[in-house]
Amino acid sequence: MRILGIDYGEKKSGLAAAQNGLVEPLLVLKTKELSLWIAKKDKEEKIEKIVLGLPGGALNQKIKTFGEELKKALSIKVEFFGEDLTTLDAQKILGKIKRKRNYKKRMEDAVAAAIMLESYLERRKNV
Repeated sequence: MRILGIDYGEKKSGLAAAQNGLVEPLLVLKTKELSLWIAKKDKEEKIEKIVLGLPGGALNQKIKTFGEELKKALSIKVEFFGEDLTTLDAQKILGKIKRKRNYKKRMEDAVAAAIMLESYLERRKNV
């Protein structure tokens, strides 16, 4: 795994991965389990960078603090990226696929993380 994208939430967080230009939604975890999962994944696959989505508002400071803690604990480069309306976009995308509603709701945050990570990569390409 090269780049890990995180749609951080108070209770649950969506994760997506980018490698060789391809972005895919991974899973949704309880936010309290996030640090442990990242540490384990880094040992298995060596994460080069983490991109944390910033939704704006009160949650931003909590996300920045989490990112700084990750940098210190795991020595992984962490960047922040605005993620306006990614959950809404994820809902629209998931609404178009033929899967059970339960699956769609469960994957919503992971798809939002993938949309955010894709936007991040596109912006970097155009800079």
